Amino acid sequence: MKLIISNNRVIATLTDQYDGPHEWIFAPEDFDDSRAFDYIVDQNGNLTLPAPPEVEQVEIPEKTLLEILESAVEARLDFFAKTRGYSSIGIATTYINSIIDAYKNEAEYAIQIRDDTWVKFYEIMNDESRDPPVESFSDIVAELPVLAWPEIEVSNTEVSNTEVSNTEVSNTEVSNTEVSNTEVSNSENIIIVSNTEIANT
Repeated sequence: MKLIISNNRVIATLTDQYDGPHEWIFAPEDFDDSRAFDYIVDQNGNLTLPAPPEVEQVEIPEKTLLEILESAVEARLDFFAKTRGYSSIGIATTYINSIIDAYKNEAEYAIQIRDDTWVKFYEIMNDESRDPPVESFSDIVAELPVLAWPEIEVSNTEVSNTEVSNTEVSNTEVSNTEVSNTEVSNSENIIIVSNTEIANT
């Protein structure tokens, strides 16, 4: 093997057939290919391989069972919040001062279910008499509060005598119109309006 040298360093390795214009030397028998470019070449063509740098080994502590289960509980709450379009349970709770009732109500429930969940979780984990002891999330998930958004239902709503003022509608006649079984979705709270009659509007 031949080595091309530049500025006292090996910059390339070549086969013995190389006979090009670049300065080269033969590689010694103990030449380490894996560290070819670490060698230092003196004026006489002698190669010196510095000791490899010491790499400090940093141990990353493994998560404890409590930390793993805490992450699972948080992920469960976040997934629940996402069913209503919130990116996390924490974001859902920030709507507590919303001027929109639907968002405010959902925030109130998010706070309640979040707090109830964590209280129950730590109650389970602090129970030293538990037998068998908790070993995985599946051991406790059934004991946590059920996550379900409360539904709002409005029925038998009658809308009549609707007045539209300062609006000119020409050549349009709407009469004896019956709207029934209409579903209105508001932030996924399903509001069911039935038996609704709009007449002579």
